[in-house]
Amino acid sequence: QGVYDIIFRASPQSAREFAEAFDAAIRSLKDTAHTWDAKKGEKRYFINDYRVSLIYRMRGEVVTIGAVAHQRRRPGYWKDRDF
Repeated sequence: QGVYDIIFRASPQSAREFAEAFDAAIRSLKDTAHTWDAKKGEKRYFINDYRVSLIYRMRGEVVTIGAVAHQRRRPGYWKDRDF
């Protein structure tokens, strides 16, 4: 189940605000993806207002998002994903 869906069930307005924050994070990542913390090949971009991280990898100039992870979720659950 996705983060957006969980937020939407609690509050459609909050879900719209999350979508805006997510879109802003993606726009920011386009320019700053190489500057964030690297850990075992993946990097993280935090959307702090929602306690969500974008887990991504870079190959050259290409950014691939492998998970949109709530910070309460089991760490590393995305590790088996090929992204």
